[in-house]
Amino acid sequence: MAWRSLGVEISLEKKHVWVGKGFGESTSSGTPRYEVRVWLEDSWVWKDSEFSSYSVNSAYVVLRSEFELGNNSVYEKFWKTKVFPSAQVTAWRVLENKLATKCNLVRRGVEFESYLCIMCRVEEEFNRHLFFDCKITWLVWSQCYTWLGVASVNHYDFYFHFLQFRMCKPSETVNVVWRTIWTTIVSGIWSIKNKIIFKWGVVDVSEVFALIQLRTWSWIVSKVP
Repeated sequence: MAWRSLGVEISLEKKHVWVGKGFGESTSSGTPRYEVRVWLEDSWVWKDSEFSSYSVNSAYVVLRSEFELGNNSVYEKFWKTKVFPSAQVTAWRVLENKLATKCNLVRRGVEFESYLCIMCRVEEEFNRHLFFDCKITWLVWSQCYTWLGVASVNHYDFYFHFLQFRMCKPSETVNVVWRTIWTTIVSGIWSIKNKIIFKWGVVDVSEVFALIQLRTWSWIVSKVP
C-alpha cells in the first residue's frame, strides 16, 4: 500500500527511504521509502495489483502467498523426518487439522453421544486439545521433555510447535532427529487414541511413552524412509 501526493509516492513498506534527486539518483537513509513520481491527484495505491487498485482477490493472493511461503518452510523440514510413511502422514494430517477428531467429524455430520475427549473426558475433542492441551497428552509431552533433558511449553500454533522442537546450536542432522521425535510423539498419541476406541484399551502414559521411545530408536537406526 502507498500514498500518492503531488509528485511523491510514500510507500508503507518498511524498507528504505529514497530521497529523490531524480529517477536513478537517490540516497538511502532509513524507513519508510519515498520515491519521486508525477501524479495529479492524491490517492491510495494498492501496490500488489497490476492497475494499483485494491481488490479482494489481489489481497487473497498476497495473503495466500505469504501463508504458503511459511508452510513451505515447515514442510521442507517436516518431510526430512526419519519415520515410517504412515506415521509421517498422520503427523501431516495433524498439522493440516485433517484427522478424524470428534469436532472434525461433527462438521461432516457425524453425531456422538459425547463430544468429550476420549483421553481425559473433560473437554471437547478437537485437534489442538487432543494433541497438546489434554491433561493426558500433556503428561506424555512432559515425559518426553524430561527424556530429552529440556523444559518447554506447547506453542498454540501447530506449525510453530513443530519448528520450535529443535536445538539451537547442533547441526541440521541433529535437528532432523528432534523433528523425527516430534513426529513420533504425535503419531504415537493418535495410535493410543485409536487403541482406546477400537480395542477397548485404557490410557497408560508410561505405555505411550515407551512406544514413542521404541519407535524413535528403531526408525532412526533403520534410517527410514
